[in-house]
Amino acid sequence: MMTDRKAYIERIKLKLDEWDRDIDRLQAKMRASEAQAALDYEVEIAKLRARRAEAEVKLVEARRASEAAWASLSQGFEAAWADISDGFRRAAARLA
Repeated sequence: MMTDRKAYIERIKLKLDEWDRDIDRLQAKMRASEAQAALDYEVEIAKLRARRAEAEVKLVEARRASEAAWASLSQGFEAAWADISDGFRRAAARLA
């Protein structure tokens, strides 16, 4: 369980940066694809962006949480983060 709010925030920021690079790489690959494949990429990239936006919301919530609130919220954040990360990995894997 991640109980250190600052470490959690830093971990999310690093993962968001990684996801931004992944999305950029996939968009470049999409541009080189044929028409139908490009449409498939667009759909999956939209899903990736939605997952990334969810993670950004969690980052903002973690930043706003007080240390006292963080202690009770951290388990929920971890579960949400695991779900968001898993969804991102699945969508990215379909495009790889």
